[in-house]
Amino acid sequence: MKQISKKMLMFIIGLMTYMNIFAIYPYDFEVDGIYYVVYNLEKRTCCVVPGDNNYSGELVIPETVTYKDRQFTVVAIASFAFDNCDNLTSISIPSCVTEIYEDGFDDCKNLDTLVLTDGNNLLTFSYFDITNEAHTLQEIKTLYCGRKVKREDVIHGYYVPLAFRFPKLEDVTLGGFAEIEDSDFKGLKTLMSVTIKNPVTTIEKDAFYGCNNLKSVTIPNSVTSIGSNAFSGCESLTFTTIPNSVTSIGYGAFSGCKSLTSITIPNSVTHIENSTFSDCNSLESVTLPNSVTYIGNSAFGNCESLTSVTIPNSVITIDNYAFRRCSNLTSVMIGNSTTDIGSYAFTNCAINEINSLNPIPPMLINQNVFDNTVYMNATLNVPIGAGEAYKSADGWKNFWNIQEVDFASVGNIETNKTKVIGDSGKTIVTGIDNTKVEIFNTSGQLIYSGTDTTINVPTKGIYIVRIGGKTFKVSI
Repeated sequence: MKQISKKMLMFIIGLMTYMNIFAIYPYDFEVDGIYYVVYNLEKRTCCVVPGDNNYSGELVIPETVTYKDRQFTVVAIASFAFDNCDNLTSISIPSCVTEIYEDGFDDCKNLDTLVLTDGNNLLTFSYFDITNEAHTLQEIKTLYCGRKVKREDVIHGYYVPLAFRFPKLEDVTLGGFAEIEDSDFKGLKTLMSVTIKNPVTTIEKDAFYGCNNLKSVTIPNSVTSIGSNAFSGCESLTFTTIPNSVTSIGYGAFSGCKSLTSITIPNSVTHIENSTFSDCNSLESVTLPNSVTYIGNSAFGNCESLTSVTIPNSVITIDNYAFRRCSNLTSVMIGNSTTDIGSYAFTNCAINEINSLNPIPPMLINQNVFDNTVYMNATLNVPIGAGEAYKSADGWKNFWNIQEVDFASVGNIETNKTKVIGDSGKTIVTGIDNTKVEIFNTSGQLIYSGTDTTINVPTKGIYIVRIGGKTFKVSI
């Protein structure tokens, strides 16, 4: 006869305990319309069970209840506690509840809101078989989770992302002691809004991967890390703010966010990892801070709506394919610290102007960094005195039009009908009509982007103004 494993024995004992406690109705007592059975008399704990009447409306389960002058702590929700409660629409469960048993919410057809209040107790869905759809909270559309939830399926030992518990979830708020674990909401097509609150610190990899109807994400300043592919494939996401607390953004984190139009990367980030923003087809504006030193492989590949990019002075390496297939990219400014640019970094682009601020030509891995049409037709502007160095440097010498530019020069600029004037803390542009204007400081940080013709700047100094693919400098 085979010996029963310790794990199986513990499961059998737990199941017997479960059957003994919760299979027996009637309830022991009722308080304010909620029915309870004593869980442990000595510890004065109890659990919620079915009663004479079905639960309905918006139900708030208390942390403690008093019965015959004795206070009990609510620690569990029994099997079938809310079975067939068709009129139950919302339920709030306190953090002292640590177990929800099988079929606790079976056939609650109108239960669309669940609140798991803040607390550091681990919540376990006990004896839930995730292979049975009835064991999910099928109708929940709005979830607030302020606590840790055990992801392991007790029966099979499977890892169970939250998406399996809530297959129709539309809006989720995560705060308190909640954790966002690997693949928690991966592929959840119904999810439209995510609000993350303090003190959540990490968004793990694949957390919201493939949530293609997710439109809104709020990330608090407690988050320090966004994992790889965390929001990859969120095709409906139009905007999100990455707070200054974030120091790490994993590879592919926002890849395939096809509706994302602009992104500002905080100055706490030093690396733009591989494919971080690749295939963001609607991305028109990206602000890179002066903290970034590395732009990874395909970091902005296939960003078809990107028209200009300023690489800040802090960037040392632009890796392979970094901006490949940015088919509307016409203007590139490369900072004065860049030393290496990888293969195909700017191929399949429409570049007509490159400003390279480094007097020492960055090393081009090979001549395939730019397309032949760019070498033949684009203007390469380099610092005064650096022209000969670029004309003899591998790769750079392929440019037909290399000009030396005094990037530190100041004054008012007039080109054809466009005139740029610095006056009394403002940049004034004339001769344009609904044309995009971008203003950068000398560190390469974007100060303004829009179509206004009179723009206030924060302080006096030298600013770079880019209009219609042309770049100028003015003194304010």
